[in-house]
Amino acid sequence: MKYYVVISITHSTIAFHYYRDDSDDRRLRTFDGTWPAPLAVYCHGSQIEIGEDAAVAARRGVEGAFTDIFSLARTEGFFDYNGTKYSYEKLLFHAIEYYLKRFLKTTLFSRAGDLEANRAGMSLFLNFGPDISAEERDY
Repeated sequence: MKYYVVISITHSTIAFHYYRDDSDDRRLRTFDGTWPAPLAVYCHGSQIEIGEDAAVAARRGVEGAFTDIFSLARTEGFFDYNGTKYSYEKLLFHAIEYYLKRFLKTTLFSRAGDLEANRAGMSLFLNFGPDISAEERDY
């Protein structure tokens, strides 16, 4: 099964899309959910949420919920995910990785394997908005 993933990121939004070339429907499709969504992340236990629910949790001051991800990445501090503490600069990485794992499992029904089996050969395109600087792309 051949597919590729497109992730569009701005300071305020994120969107996940994919394309499969083994289907008669050749359109770019969206991951499950509503995209684009606010670029907000909520880590709780072994789960990560991206989008409006995460933004609401962050506005309410819920621990593990964050907005303004690129500014946060430049600060010192840690978030807890899956029982491990990570620096803020890894927040977006872990959030995207979580959604890629979920995509492979639920959308492709694991027919392409898990993320570890796909990591080296996955066609993944990051589409950064004009508000993302070259330095920020490294996060």
